[in-house]
Amino acid sequence: MEKRNRSLALLLAFAVCFAVLFSTFYIAAKVDHDCIIEDCPICYQISICENTLKYLGYGAAAIAVAFALVFAAAILSRQPNTHPKKSTLVTLKVKLSN
Repeated sequence: MEKRNRSLALLLAFAVCFAVLFSTFYIAAKVDHDCIIEDCPICYQISICENTLKYLGYGAAAIAVAFALVFAAAILSRQPNTHPKKSTLVTLKVKLSN
């Protein structure tokens, strides 16, 4: 089951990298596009690629913020306790014998 999850995660990571890479290449290739008609399919594809890159950027920013919050919570939880412990004879293991 764990191997299947790892394979699925690698497949999804590859798909995201593929979308980012080829959206960027498509936009760069069609940068000198000259529109003649009003509903140009190339302009429509360029807008889809731009939206894909924009939304993936928002997702990456949200993940970065989430990791930062988790990291900050982990750091704060490791801080030493500032309240002094109350010592008793039992905690000090004092033997009361005369």
